[in-house]
Amino acid sequence: MITLLADTGLPGWLKLLISLIAPAVVCAALNFVIEKIAYRPLRNAPRLAPLITAMGMSHAAADAGDDHLEAQLQALSDPAARASRSTSAGR
Repeated sequence: MITLLADTGLPGWLKLLISLIAPAVVCAALNFVIEKIAYRPLRNAPRLAPLITAMGMSHAAADAGDDHLEAQLQALSDPAARASRSTSAGR
């Protein structure tokens, strides 16, 4: 998030505030959607169904995070990407 705000010309304290609030809003929205789609239909289900759903949602979230992190690590290890970053940093 901070790298997106780096060239905006905003003061540092405002960049920090935005980079703290934006992920909280995104996570709250994601939590709302997961609750609506996965958990609300299971309100009157047997006890085991919400547990299995929670394990599935946890696994899905971990996989999504792993995929995102893996893509970032591949971009960092790509020599062409590193060269373009060092060239653009020297402007």
